[in-house]
Amino acid sequence: MSSKESILHIIADYLARRDHSAKEIKEKLAQKKIYEPEKINEAVQKAIDQKWFLPDDELSAKVAKSLGLKNKSYFFIINYLKDKGLPAVDFSEEIELQSIQNYLIKKFKAYQNLDFEDKQKAMRLLSSRGFQRETCYKVLGMVKDKGLESEHSNYDINYDINYDLNYDLD
Repeated sequence: MSSKESILHIIADYLARRDHSAKEIKEKLAQKKIYEPEKINEAVQKAIDQKWFLPDDELSAKVAKSLGLKNKSYFFIINYLKDKGLPAVDFSEEIELQSIQNYLIKKFKAYQNLDFEDKQKAMRLLSSRGFQRETCYKVLGMVKDKGLESEHSNYDINYDINYDLNYDLD
């Protein structure tokens, strides 16, 4: 068995376990440091020619859906796809809303009764996970009739006024 055939067997083994992008396969084979880069590129190109790989758009959609079900944010998904050498997917606000709601249920058992401080804590947690601010406001606004947007904007105004007053005293 030639080294090119053994590389193809390894590629087939990787693809049998889960779908990979061509970039991922190249990186995995290069990490082994057994094969020359030219041989790896030839084997990956042969696998592409034989249509072993899913089309990039289809694979991106599949990966994004899988990560969305794991309550990952849109920014996390985009960065993950970029790392794997896959094209970005369109933003789906519905999936992001559902992910945020699921995360809030997980972190705050009775998330319908959040007070202002808990909303701030929830906003920090969601922001640290990469969720978009506007989408977080929508979800937290659904928690109570009086949403976080109005409370948060008043906080920002008060902070700016206090900051300006302190700044002018110098």
